[in-house]
Amino acid sequence: AWEWQREPDTNGEPIGGINAVVTGSGRVYVTKDVYFGEGILHALNESDGTEAWRQSLGTVPALSPPAVKDGIAYAAVTGHADTFLWAFDADTGTLLYKSAFEGQWPHILAPTVHGDQVYVGAGYYGGKTYAFLTTDGAPAWVNDAGGAWDMFTPAADDHTVYHYNGSALHLIDRTTGLTAAPIDDPFGSTLHNAYHGAPVIGGRNNVIAYAGLAFSGRASSNVEQFDQRVLSSFHIGTETHEWSTAHAYLTVPAVADGVIYAARNDPMSLDAMDEATGDVLWSWVPPGGEDTSYHRNVVVTRNLLFVSTDKAVYALDLETRAPVWTYPEPGMLAISADRTLYIATGARESDGRLVAIALQ
Repeated sequence: AWEWQREPDTNGEPIGGINAVVTGSGRVYVTKDVYFGEGILHALNESDGTEAWRQSLGTVPALSPPAVKDGIAYAAVTGHADTFLWAFDADTGTLLYKSAFEGQWPHILAPTVHGDQVYVGAGYYGGKTYAFLTTDGAPAWVNDAGGAWDMFTPAADDHTVYHYNGSALHLIDRTTGLTAAPIDDPFGSTLHNAYHGAPVIGGRNNVIAYAGLAFSGRASSNVEQFDQRVLSSFHIGTETHEWSTAHAYLTVPAVADGVIYAARNDPMSLDAMDEATGDVLWSWVPPGGEDTSYHRNVVVTRNLLFVSTDKAVYALDLETRAPVWTYPEPGMLAISADRTLYIATGARESDGRLVAIALQ
């Protein structure tokens, strides 16, 4: 449908990429991934990719991926004294508020928004979840679970905020910010500093998360980690670890209709796993042998699964498990309510380009 490219920085900012995008109300929101460069939040019209508005956050150490909900667009700047959650009117770009939290030089994932609260994962020594009120940005609570230094964000439902810190799943009361006893992960690890992921709320009163921490080798919120890890499932009702997968995976997983979808390398395999047991139900490998690895994330709709390799993005029919079409570039994926597929191009890290594909 259209393409968009990040403008080059005049000061030689070294990353040059964009973060994972988010969509809402006919707009796609894009942040620059920067290392001491000009942080900009762009709001693009989904119809043609033209810019509806932009907001410069000034020269910043790091800028998170964006989030949007209920007419507010969010992004977080991190770096010692310049560490804030920014909130903008999603329609006009007007600044609504800035809320301070702690961080040294972390690179973080998108804020998580649920109900009247928005959550950020950071901390001066990492491991903290910050809750702010969406109405005015006032602090609600801070939870210190320790563990992961950066590159994490929580999940949330009506009662609980879920934070995985590398070795255990922490269940945080959404009202008070207090935590019950953590659910230990037998496959957890404190090796490395960053987490590179978020818990996924399942469909059977469970939460799924990658076990352990990971390493990307780059001070960047868009660069993919090297480490493959097992996925662990935790039952919330009994507060127990249920199972972990037999294989280690790389991509951000997707869960739908009792099935978990994730891709791994060495050997290369996209696996569909039973959400109740973690057992592999079926697998898929691209034909032809030109693709050598899976990357980024998996997106599932009612009839199609989208996955990226190092060469292309594939759309698989969930019934036939065969590709129905491909796009010859890899990248981070998102789908909007108006059935537009977005590819932030680049297998392991962004090249600053966004491709919009109109789906049927």
